[in-house]
Amino acid sequence: MVARLFRNPRPVWVDLDALLSRQESSIRRANEIPLIVRAQGLALQQTQGRQLGWLRSDRGQWLGVITCSVPTAVGDLPCQMLLAADQFSVHQPGAAGPAAGDASARQRP
Repeated sequence: MVARLFRNPRPVWVDLDALLSRQESSIRRANEIPLIVRAQGLALQQTQGRQLGWLRSDRGQWLGVITCSVPTAVGDLPCQMLLAADQFSVHQPGAAGPAAGDASARQRP
């Protein structure tokens, strides 16, 4: 396994909604979802995370090692995941959110 770890993890944005989106036919409108599910389900939104480094797959693809917290009704759920470069973007200091078309996460080792 080839790995490139960062000495200082870099801040990133992860769009959980885009990452976990499914076909339109399987998604229900907000008014069709019971209130208790909306109140207690995972908040699939943009969240800040940290990129710890890169791992190279057996197919040659570089995957970002990302940690983030997913907001829930009972507190944040810590997560660690492997994401393709187009599934997250580098958080620019002073920016409120990811820039449209931000390709900075695609800068692989």
